[in-house]
Amino acid sequence: MTPALAAMERVGRRAVGATRVRDEHPELPDGPSDPPWLQTLLWLTRPTRVLRRYHARYGETFTMRVSGVPPFVMFSAPEAVKEIFTGPPDELHAGEANIVLEPILGPNSVLLLDGAKHMRQRRLLMPPFHG
Repeated sequence: MTPALAAMERVGRRAVGATRVRDEHPELPDGPSDPPWLQTLLWLTRPTRVLRRYHARYGETFTMRVSGVPPFVMFSAPEAVKEIFTGPPDELHAGEANIVLEPILGPNSVLLLDGAKHMRQRRLLMPPFHG
């Protein structure tokens, strides 16, 4: 398993847990030591600026800790992003990791589904993106 898939799997397995101190997730990539409340404030008020700042400091893969949600890993390398989006569904459970978005997106959002349900919804969405 490649590093990007391994990191996504670790994040997915811990998606149900609460955000806590960095020591509770030593297997995740390095990231800002700013307290979660500050990362939340920066993320909400200046998302592009904070992502650029963290990218410059930590590289193409880093972990953010935002208040109220589990830690999440940001990927910016095109190869890693492609690998994540085309990874095997039995290893990557995006719906499980994105459950915090359900109040906003609804229970049937393609971002919240896994397995066969996810593939069914995805097939419905794909034709407009391919001309």
